[in-house]
This record gives sequence, C-alpha cells and structure tokens, in this order.
Amino acid sequence: MRKFAAGVVVGGLVTIALVPGLATSTPEREQATGATPIERRVAALERRAEAQARINRLVQAQVSNLGSRIDLLREDHPRVYDFSGTPIVVEPRTWRTGFASCVLGGTATGGGFDSNRSVEVTVSKRSLGGGWEIAVWNPYIDASAVVSPKVVCLDD
Repeated sequence: MRKFAAGVVVGGLVTIALVPGLATSTPEREQATGATPIERRVAALERRAEAQARINRLVQAQVSNLGSRIDLLREDHPRVYDFSGTPIVVEPRTWRTGFASCVLGGTATGGGFDSNRSVEVTVSKRSLGGGWEIAVWNPYIDASAVVSPKVVCLDD
C-alpha cells in the first residue's frame, strides 16, 4: 500500500502526517505516469508544506534575532527624568530666582516652573551648574506666589 505525506500548518508549525492509499508525486512523475487529479492535488499540497516549513524556519530565525536586538535596546537607551527644585515664595511686587538640578546626574535638557499664581518669567535657562534656573516677578500687589522650578534631565 502506498502512503503520502501531507503537511498542515498549525500555530506556525508544520505537522506532517502519513496517509495510506495515495502515492506521493513530483511534477516530473505526474507527467510521466499520468497522475490522477487527487495525486496532483496531494503533490501540490506537499510542495506547499515544504515551502511553508522553509518559511517557518526563516521567520523563527528572524524572530530570535529580533529578540536579542530588543534586549540590547532595553539596556542601552537613555533615560529621561524630571525634578522639582525647592519651592520659592515670591512676595508681591518682588523678584526671586530659583534653581532645580539633575540630582541623579546627567544633563539638563529643558526646564520651567509650576506656580499657584500667574507670574512673569524673565529667565528660564540651563544654568552653568548643570541644572535649570528661573527668575520670576510677582506682579500682584496683595498676594504672594509659590513657584517651583523644574528641570528635565537626560541620563548620560
């Protein structure tokens, strides 16, 4: 009794089963022997199964390569974090300066402030000390403002 192998793709894997009763075939053999339609269909399925198995092996190799590259990127990417400086109280109609530093080290890449009132900012820049400095004016005549300087840091 003749048997043929048929491939089935299940979950990305190719499963091969031997089925009795039909002959395996190649394109040359089909033409030489006058293969029946079912034998031609079986041969076509076998070729597809073999091609799919090759593709599965290639994809698996690529996935393995990507996994190791992703791990490398997770380890090597820079970290960005932000800090608040000590809040300052700006009395009515006065100037005050504030400073926030990158306490974990790194490079100051930006900054700003939070405030409980509208204030006029005349300086908001990277300082020579590696942090962020601000200078604010409180235009109110009857209310103090609480201002917290902020810095955004890039880990070196």
